[in-house]
Amino acid sequence: MTTTSSAIGRRMVLGGLTGALAAPSIVSAQGTYPSKPVRYINPFPAGGATDTLSRLFCAKMAELSGQQWIVENKGGSGGNVGMDALAQSTPDGYTLGLGGIASHAISPTLYAKLPFNARTDFTFVSTMWQLPNMLVVNLDVPAKTVAELIELLRKNPGKYSYGSAGSGTTLHLSGELFKIMAKVDIVHVPYRGAAPAMQDLLAGQIHIIFDNIPGALAQSRPGKVHALGVTSARRTPVVPDVPAIAETLPGFDINSWTTLTGPAKLPPEVTQRLSELSRKALESDDLKAKFLDLAATAIWRSPADTLAYRDSEDDEIVRKITSPPAIRVTISGGGTGHGARSDLDHGTATERPDCRVDAKPACRRASRIACRAPCADLNQAWGRLFEKAASNPAFFANQNRLRRTLSWTICAKLANQFPPSGPDDVGGINRLVAYFQTLGMSAIEAREGLASMLRFAYSLR
Repeated sequence: MTTTSSAIGRRMVLGGLTGALAAPSIVSAQGTYPSKPVRYINPFPAGGATDTLSRLFCAKMAELSGQQWIVENKGGSGGNVGMDALAQSTPDGYTLGLGGIASHAISPTLYAKLPFNARTDFTFVSTMWQLPNMLVVNLDVPAKTVAELIELLRKNPGKYSYGSAGSGTTLHLSGELFKIMAKVDIVHVPYRGAAPAMQDLLAGQIHIIFDNIPGALAQSRPGKVHALGVTSARRTPVVPDVPAIAETLPGFDINSWTTLTGPAKLPPEVTQRLSELSRKALESDDLKAKFLDLAATAIWRSPADTLAYRDSEDDEIVRKITSPPAIRVTISGGGTGHGARSDLDHGTATERPDCRVDAKPACRRASRIACRAPCADLNQAWGRLFEKAASNPAFFANQNRLRRTLSWTICAKLANQFPPSGPDDVGGINRLVAYFQTLGMSAIEAREGLASMLRFAYSLR
């Protein structure tokens, strides 16, 4: 009897231990969270503004929680690599990360497909900070104001380049809106974070960057770069002598915001505890002062308000991308309209069931249906334009995009959704962008690629 009772007792104890190990959320519910170090994924490389601000925030959270908050930099794809890792992590509160405008508002609009759902695959705990970007140029750029830079770029289309922390970041969005609103042609060069982009700016490999203010200030204060403007609607008190870009381009307004984020299905008790800790951290005088010194404003919101804010910003990004000011594409030495001969006008009107375009299945189907239109060797058509683009160093980084957009433009023509009648046909451009979106291309990608294609398609005679 005693032996049997002891065995049963041992099994009960072991069973209880196994259950406790298998249910970390129960430990959290008992109020002991966090009981071990917290892993914090920063989806950008070390050395940039997000890294500096994240480490300040994590240091304060460690102080308040009594546990280490370990920052892990996991950069790539404009923050999407790190956010994918976060989305796939165990929802126990011990893996959190830096969410925000890049991965949770811009990327869903920029990319046709993401490895995660920007809304439903995450738990949004609180907003953390907000800050504008700063337009800076290297010392070799002969422009000291935004107006002078615009004039320089208009006189030298395709000659100058700007770097970003990756496609889908606010640095990228700032550059694209600047291109559209200023009506200039500059080449986008994406990096795996702002720090390597800034290094190439200093080395003269690129000419311009729209960096988060902390990174830009670190180089502009000692005179290593020229600061021309901030991307917020008004000047920031941190650098009041640097004008807002909106003073030259009315309506220009881009700010970066971030969130403390966890994977989906984070236990409510853990979310509530994190919300309380975040509020204490972000409303503390010392952290607010440290943030402000870097031109960042600490902002706490409840989990519900943070999700609502993400949704509203997602809508705002879509509005800015799909409803920009009127676009005018400047081209050199070419005609306009369908009366001008371009490499899009070629071949003979014959029925060809094998007529194909290097694009998605929906586009190929459209081309086969409409092969009554001039359709000789389409690959030769975009091949000639591709060679022209490749011979221009300014377009080298965009060869794949140019090729794809040209293919899709031919497809649109074959499907009786004709390209714009000329470089100033804003309605035609917008219709074609909308058509590209139905095929899976984002609005930003469509506009950028279409602008490149039009410069060649309408200028080759």
